[in-house]
Amino acid sequence: MIRHDIDDQINTIDDRILFLKHKINRAINDLDRESIVDSGKTIVSLILRREDLMSIEINNEKTIENHIENDKIEIELAYSEGDLAKAHHLEGELASLEQYHEAHPEDHHDPTPLELYCDANPSALECRVYDD
Repeated sequence: MIRHDIDDQINTIDDRILFLKHKINRAINDLDRESIVDSGKTIVSLILRREDLMSIEINNEKTIENHIENDKIEIELAYSEGDLAKAHHLEGELASLEQYHEAHPEDHHDPTPLELYCDANPSALECRVYDD
C-alpha cells in the first residue's frame, strides 16, 4: 500500500517536471525571465521531493521530519500552481506537525491526523482513554 502511494506520488512529480520543462521552453521563446526562474526553482523543489520519496521507498519509513519537509515543498508548489486552497490546508497541517514535533522532540514517527488532534485537544471526547 505505501509503495503504491509513493509510486503514484513519484509519477505525479515526473508529470509536473515534464509540464514545467514545457513551460520553461515557452518562456524562453517569449523571453520571460521571471517565468524561467520560477519554473527552474519549482523543478529543483520537485526533484528534491522526488529524491525524498525515493529514499522513503528505500527505507520504507516515514518520519515526522520527512512529512514536515514534504509539506513545505508541497506548499511552495501549491502557491506556484495557484492552488490557494491546497496551500492553506497544507499550512494548517504543517503548523500542527511542527507543534507536535516541538512538544515531542524525541518522537520521530509520522503522527496520524487523530494523534495531532488529540495532542492539541487532549480533553476532546474522541481523545479520552478510559481504564477498565
